[in-house]
Amino acid sequence: YIMKFIIAILLAIPTYGVSLVVLICYMIYRTKNVKKNVEAAIRFFSENPSSVGSCVEGISYIQAYAYLSENGVLSKSGVNFFDYSVSIEGVPYAGTLGVEPGGSLAMFTSQDMSWVEPVVEWLDNNFNSNDLHHANRITSLRDIGLDGRSQQFNFEMEYIPEQLSNCKELEGIYLHDTKIIKIPKSLSKCKKLETLWINGSYVSEIPPELFSCPIIKSINIINGQIIKIPFSIENATFLEDFVVEGNKIVELPNQLFNLKNLKELSVQRNKIKNIPKDIGRLISLEYLNISHNQIAFVPGEIFNISNLTSLRISGNFIEKIPAGLACLSKLEKIDISDNRITEFPDELLKLRKLTEIHAAGNPFISLPDHLDNLDNLKILGLGSFPEMELSKNQINWINRLQSNGCTIWLHCKNFTIGNDNYLNGRLQGLSATRLLN
Repeated sequence: YIMKFIIAILLAIPTYGVSLVVLICYMIYRTKNVKKNVEAAIRFFSENPSSVGSCVEGISYIQAYAYLSENGVLSKSGVNFFDYSVSIEGVPYAGTLGVEPGGSLAMFTSQDMSWVEPVVEWLDNNFNSNDLHHANRITSLRDIGLDGRSQQFNFEMEYIPEQLSNCKELEGIYLHDTKIIKIPKSLSKCKKLETLWINGSYVSEIPPELFSCPIIKSINIINGQIIKIPFSIENATFLEDFVVEGNKIVELPNQLFNLKNLKELSVQRNKIKNIPKDIGRLISLEYLNISHNQIAFVPGEIFNISNLTSLRISGNFIEKIPAGLACLSKLEKIDISDNRITEFPDELLKLRKLTEIHAAGNPFISLPDHLDNLDNLKILGLGSFPEMELSKNQINWINRLQSNGCTIWLHCKNFTIGNDNYLNGRLQGLSATRLLN
């Protein structure tokens, strides 16, 4: 067996050895090529001081900045540009480094560039994976926005580089449909980070250290693989939005309910079975979405959240809405659809600010005698009850609602109103899954 192993190693060396040599040669070539092109651009714009244009062969702003920071002297001479001095083969050169308006190609000129937009503050699809690794050298970088749906997207990396922790001005990271599988714990060093937005990734863990970012306000991790919310979330005292939709979360930690500034909590499309009573301590919460989980019981303490304007609990196993719903005096939108509720919650009649009621998909035994006292109601979805007959009084208040501009969906044995219009209105008004353009 030992001889076979040795023979296998000897046979593998030529194949992998050649591949390694080729890879090393390519990296050396690419490094020299970048250096060569940057130096060519510096010479060109030094010899043509009246020219303003992008450098050749796709050299990005970050590559040029990296070269100059390593080989020369850079000094910020304005909001939008840097003055540089560098020696190339013993010849000194000086000029200004900037970017094209709306673009990302490096520019070198000795002319005033005060008109140039500060693209240095935004890293987007115009850059590549290599640039992201060097982004820490851009001291003024504020936001990173990468969209895997774009044809410009050329990122293959699976990890957010640890080096980003050196970007002291970084405020926002926005990633859509990327192959990212890990969030680095070092992001906690970004003292100005306010927003982390990741939609469509393979991220399976939120590093506990992330909640140590002193002013983090918004964390959105949508359509990922998150299983657990760290207890350290209570350290994010400035957190206002926490959205972890479409993951694999099974429970909500009690530490989450210590966040006094939290305004939006969305955990829809997970595997949550229970909602702790402590949820009533989220005194600032305005938007709550626990739809499409495995919840069978809603604690009455949820109605202590007096600032709530939108409540989404659809697609669960709920059989009854507990008493206290009328306490949500600011509630404007409620979605209790696709549950197992048999008694229509009459307390809805007391919520005069309601604009949307979504209740379709429940086996109601009866419907309310009236709802037309809700003057602001614009969407009412009650569902289909082919065996139920409505009274004349019920038909009258439904018609009055419709005449006031309310879109209604209801199908009964002796009365049918709406369907497509209701569904279209729900898609436009419900906004259960938010999209970022």
